[in-house]
Amino acid sequence: MDALDRGFHEARGANFRARYGRERLTAYGPFDQEYEALERSAVLLDLSDHTRVTLSGEDRGRFLNGLVTQRVDDLLPGTGAHACFLDRRSHILAEVRVFATEDSLLLEGEPGLGSFLVERLLKYRLSSRVAVSDWTEGSSLLSVQGPLAGETVGAVLGTDGAGLSPCGHTTASFGGAPVRILRVPRTGRPGLDLLCPRTHAGDLWRALAAAGALPAGWDLLETARTEAGLPRFGADLTEETLFPEARLPGHVSWDKGCYLGQEIVARVRTYGSLKRVRTGLLVDGPVEPGDTVRVKGRDAAPLTSARFSPLVGKTCAFAYLHPALGAEEDARILVAGPAGEYPATVAAFPFI
Repeated sequence: MDALDRGFHEARGANFRARYGRERLTAYGPFDQEYEALERSAVLLDLSDHTRVTLSGEDRGRFLNGLVTQRVDDLLPGTGAHACFLDRRSHILAEVRVFATEDSLLLEGEPGLGSFLVERLLKYRLSSRVAVSDWTEGSSLLSVQGPLAGETVGAVLGTDGAGLSPCGHTTASFGGAPVRILRVPRTGRPGLDLLCPRTHAGDLWRALAAAGALPAGWDLLETARTEAGLPRFGADLTEETLFPEARLPGHVSWDKGCYLGQEIVARVRTYGSLKRVRTGLLVDGPVEPGDTVRVKGRDAAPLTSARFSPLVGKTCAFAYLHPALGAEEDARILVAGPAGEYPATVAAFPFI
């Protein structure tokens, strides 16, 4: 038995590069091969650096419900939901998936959120009967994405996750260890995450690869989630983003009780008045995050994500633009970068 670490992956041909301030497993092979596998069969991703925090205790549902945008106090074991933590002005502090088990709530999010989540939960715990634990180091998270994700997982674990709702999950075993199968389509295609003990992750990786899943890296995942119109915390969602600006209807419940930031979220829903919203762009050129969107000759906003899509044949990008522009799907604008200016068209999510 061995754990998934850099040495494990490099011994199998993986490449690591710095991306957005973090060393990441960027690719296992040629991008075109990974992309074709995502489209036609299944790819295998190591997401073990993603944050995983557990919340246990009899008050866990009620307690967390007062801190996030989505209703989570009524989640049944085997179900889950998307949610955001906000400050009192409705800025996004974290985006997570919440999974309910028989005795805990599991919060999963982008790498590096563990300390924030633990501190945030402990800060507001007061007399609530809850316990908080960062489970990131003691577990591994694998992800199988693509049209044959279920078939591949089923060949290894004996169950393919069929019938699971979004964020739904079930349990299986591998080598005598428990594995939680979670329905998480991260790429706009079918997808399953597998949460397992760190000690069994290497063997599970090898078994999934032998069953037909092609090992792939972060560059493929970033391209696919951008094609699918899915924002990433740290890029498209930051502490400068107001929750209503992000256009995340699946992350909020409008009939739940109070939570931090709710007042402004509700006010915007009732009265409008947003000056910008997350907007999709199709760009006719090689642009990068940070390049400038120009409207009528004036700088409007930077791109927050930008990846060329082989399927679309253009660069799919996000930027925060005025809602009136976002409503005009045929509006013409320019994106300016070091290589020049390229025409862009406002487009609805998802791009594929």
